[in-house]
Amino acid sequence: MKKKIVAVLSAAIMAVTAAASLPCLPAAVDDKENELFPSILLNQCLPRCVFAAAAVTESPDTYTLCPVKESVDEFYSMLNMMPDLDRALLLDEENCWCLRTAADRVPSLEEQWMWLYKDSETGAAHLAAEDKVVQLTGNAGGLGLTSAALGDLNQDGAYEVYFTFSWEPDIYCAQAGYYDTKTAEIHYFGDFCCCDTELIFAVEDGDLTVCKAELTDYADKVHFGLVSKDPVSKILFDESKIRMKPLSDDLIQLEQPLIPVSPQLPAWVPKSAEEAEVFMKEHSTPFVQDGMVCALIYISGADSFGGNRFTVSEKSDVRTPVSYKTYDDNYHGKYIAACYEMPKASYLEFYDNGDRNAQHYQYVSDENGEISKVVPGDVNLDGNVSIADLFMLQRWLLADADKLVCWQNADLSDDCKLNAIDMCLMKKLLLAQ
Repeated sequence: MKKKIVAVLSAAIMAVTAAASLPCLPAAVDDKENELFPSILLNQCLPRCVFAAAAVTESPDTYTLCPVKESVDEFYSMLNMMPDLDRALLLDEENCWCLRTAADRVPSLEEQWMWLYKDSETGAAHLAAEDKVVQLTGNAGGLGLTSAALGDLNQDGAYEVYFTFSWEPDIYCAQAGYYDTKTAEIHYFGDFCCCDTELIFAVEDGDLTVCKAELTDYADKVHFGLVSKDPVSKILFDESKIRMKPLSDDLIQLEQPLIPVSPQLPAWVPKSAEEAEVFMKEHSTPFVQDGMVCALIYISGADSFGGNRFTVSEKSDVRTPVSYKTYDDNYHGKYIAACYEMPKASYLEFYDNGDRNAQHYQYVSDENGEISKVVPGDVNLDGNVSIADLFMLQRWLLADADKLVCWQNADLSDDCKLNAIDMCLMKKLLLAQ
């Protein structure tokens, strides 16, 4: 029978989705018509006592997952009460989606006082487990989290939350991992990966099985469809350890483990309100150091604050900071430190959205990784605006040149378009020199 994408929802999920007027994520269907939805959820109204009372079953099961916007506000309210949490990948509430989980044989994640969240743009996924927020996958490319399962394979009386994901360290690869609810630790099966494909879970003969999957539909990193293919491994408890048992040569065993990790931040990044205060006195803000742009602001207790205080422009190549932390001072105010890592040949523009007259900070990194402040009109990045920049823009507009070294510097009309208006503005800029 021909495989196809289907949308299967429980009555409760359909009611939630219909009320929010949101589409359901397409399911992935394997040869045995097991239905899987890639990705994530929250419902803070669940009683905490359910977590302790729920019976733990050893047999694993996969989940039907459906993206909803319900309870996203509550999740971000919870994040605002966690000042020690790095919010770098949790800034954009608009892109955050929650998925309600459903399974036939085991309790849903929500019944275990656990919820999954995913960003539709970056693919970053987080697990909220009771009073913790744990990052499962970052924003290193790929689809991020693609499926989830629950089981107590090591028979220790506590569930493990299993997940598959794809990312791009150097090549496109898909892997698996799990979160141990007993130890509150994340484990990645870093010794194994599949290249140029996706992975999803299935349960075959009572075993948690990892299958290759084909991407059949894509809207963003939350709304996509997968069709499962051949199994490549089982996840088993063997020799006192949870392991992957290869079933196919498509699963590559690596000589060196490949594990997604968060960027290591320099030691100078502020770690407290006191350090942030010293930095604001000693440095201009923002400032450049170690390949990063770091911005600091202080918000008094009288000012309203919530979510992301910095907005990155559409022209930026750098979309999210590698670190975003808030620190409470002794006077009911907050220091905010945001660090943006700039790869070679990248552009960054951001401003404080809490300031009506906020200055736009613009930085550019050349092909050697040297970061400098933007000089409007400096298309060739030689540090000056000259007739050479005008000629470069003119040739590009006439389709006589393949690319501009920095097209953002040529967008003098600030409309994310390059046309004759920008040519005229550059001529006026040159005449004013």
